[in-house]
Amino acid sequence: YGEEEVGGFAAALNIAGIAGACVAGLAMDRTHAYREMLRVGFVLSALSVAFLASQVRGGNAPMVGVSFGVMGAMIVPMIPVVVENALEC
Repeated sequence: YGEEEVGGFAAALNIAGIAGACVAGLAMDRTHAYREMLRVGFVLSALSVAFLASQVRGGNAPMVGVSFGVMGAMIVPMIPVVVENALEC
């Protein structure tokens, strides 16, 4: 993949990750379901990595970009979820 495509992949991961972290933080604040969010987050993170691995092949840049966005939306929100679990549980 070229430099422009790789930059787009990184942007998709970061933007989706920030949005996902906001949603996860608000959900934990309102529901106090810390452990459930952690369990669901780990499963969704593993599935998103598997989805990315299944899409990485030549000439498939749009789906790789979507895969990076999905992975960012699942993995980046795990940071506040893990920190919140460490503090609350």
